[in-house]
Amino acid sequence: RPRNSQGQYNFEEMHRLVYGDFRGFWRVGDLEMPASKSFAQRAIIAAALADGRSHLHKYTPCEDSEAAIRVAKALGADIYLDGSTLIIDGAGTAQTSLSELNVGESGLLARICIPLMTVLNTRPVIIEGEKTLLRRPLKGVQDIMASFGVPISSDKIPLTLTPPLIAGNAEISGKDGSQLISGLMMALPLCDKNSTLYISEPKSIPYMFITEDILKKFGVRIKSEMEGDERF
Repeated sequence: RPRNSQGQYNFEEMHRLVYGDFRGFWRVGDLEMPASKSFAQRAIIAAALADGRSHLHKYTPCEDSEAAIRVAKALGADIYLDGSTLIIDGAGTAQTSLSELNVGESGLLARICIPLMTVLNTRPVIIEGEKTLLRRPLKGVQDIMASFGVPISSDKIPLTLTPPLIAGNAEISGKDGSQLISGLMMALPLCDKNSTLYISEPKSIPYMFITEDILKKFGVRIKSEMEGDERF
């Protein structure tokens, strides 16, 4: 039976008819959503590479984000948690001489660290991982990194990579995803000269924009554009 002049039940009445006494989220008030690990991992590594102190608010732990914290510490950053705020004193672009680096079970972290370590590390380094990551091939990694003069021993973790990364212009395929491209977007700004990436068959484009947005917050200058649906 209609309850208002528009011939519709109002919100309270419709909720009572459909849900009965169930209170629902609309009555709870403020809700704290867990932090996105896609944003958190990128921001943790970016903060570790920055000069000075960064505050990442409303951090919620998960295995992949905790792995990113361990990587950031291995790169020289100091990190501690104050309530739900992650405070990171960055190491800047300090050179490392690690013989190995463990990325946990995170495929994103592995693909970010592969380009990064070819810029930051002064000697060959083994990228190690855990659990299911050891069984997942990193498609396209060898071919893409070869475009920047970096030989890689395998397309699976653990793998050995040999610096340095040579900055410049490269056309690469994005058909195997955007995670390694995000790693290149983090690593190339640390080089001595500018670089241009032409990405054919781009996939997961919104994640590349996430990387771009986060890096811009840390002062990295990136210009991006789409050329139809086939090129980024």
